[in-house]
Amino acid sequence: MSTSKAVPEGLKNQECEKGNRKKRPPIPYVPVVDEVQDAVSKGKDFSYKIKLPDKTEFSVPIWDTGTQEAFLIHVQQAKSACKRKGLFQDYDDAILAETKSMEQAKSLRKAIASAIGPKSRKDAEDPNQSSPDDLKASLKDALLEKKVALEAKATAAEGFFSLYANLLSEDARFRWDKIVASQVGAAPWTDLQGNEHEKEHEKSMESFQDCITFHLLDMFPSDAAKQ
Repeated sequence: MSTSKAVPEGLKNQECEKGNRKKRPPIPYVPVVDEVQDAVSKGKDFSYKIKLPDKTEFSVPIWDTGTQEAFLIHVQQAKSACKRKGLFQDYDDAILAETKSMEQAKSLRKAIASAIGPKSRKDAEDPNQSSPDDLKASLKDALLEKKVALEAKATAAEGFFSLYANLLSEDARFRWDKIVASQVGAAPWTDLQGNEHEKEHEKSMESFQDCITFHLLDMFPSDAAKQ
């Protein structure tokens, strides 16, 4: 091939930059792909919006598929979402209200039994002592407060179970629903230690944590911790 054909017309030989063949060309940079972060970032395109009581909202990625490490991150995000929405606090408040009303009812029952039974002269002359009818009315109020607390506890528990499920895709949710069905409202059921229980397990903070652990065990191999 002649030089006139290899070099464009109008370009002189001395105007061309000659490379140094003694030096090897640099290796092109290939960015390192983090599979965990890549899976998490992909999930942001498919997210679930959560509204808070103060009318603000935030988004949480919906889990579909990815690495085991990415799934572990998702579980932490799901639990954090339940906490930010106030479901865990609502549950704790309901437990506290239930305990308080039960203690109050227990105390009132003792007071009613004492008021109905034989009275000492000192008790009979005490103007501050409540009558049996007043005590029974207070007991009725305490039992009503207990009922309200139980309903609030059940609502909060249903809330964090449902929110966790909503943060899973339709295919990924199948495993979670299967775990919940075997642990909640079923008898007998087997706990994490392999012990079998005849009494039904209700939706609670304890059963929620157990279901999450079973979900992690379902996604991770048995020797994951060792690895």
